[in-house]
Amino acid sequence: MNAQPFVIEQTYNWPIEKVWSALTDNEKLKQWYFKLDDFKPEVGFAFRFSGTDKGVTFWHRCVVTEATPPNKLAHTWTYEEFPGESVVTWELFDEGVKPALSLLIQGWRLSLKITHHSPQQASAKAGLTLPAKV
Repeated sequence: MNAQPFVIEQTYNWPIEKVWSALTDNEKLKQWYFKLDDFKPEVGFAFRFSGTDKGVTFWHRCVVTEATPPNKLAHTWTYEEFPGESVVTWELFDEGVKPALSLLIQGWRLSLKITHHSPQQASAKAGLTLPAKV
């Protein structure tokens, strides 16, 4: 399957450094993303976590490929149980008081049907949750 890139964009009422912290501080990640044993926004850092769907556990393996504080974080995303690799890119644009966050997923291996929804609705349909508070 050759999927089109999947993009979600969101604007926040917090300084860009605070949003960056929500994306890169492991304790904050645990509040809205996945429970990681450890996470460092450093190129080459590998991390692994599991997720369960309908009683089946899936293991995710990721490696940070880019980290440019406070603007860009990218990592690979693979499943131990399935072939293929996706690249997840979190990019922050400093719009003054309201930084904009863009989530881009390339090489997505799942079939997604996204229609006109808010970023929160679209991310929920994709099984993702953007941080509500940072």
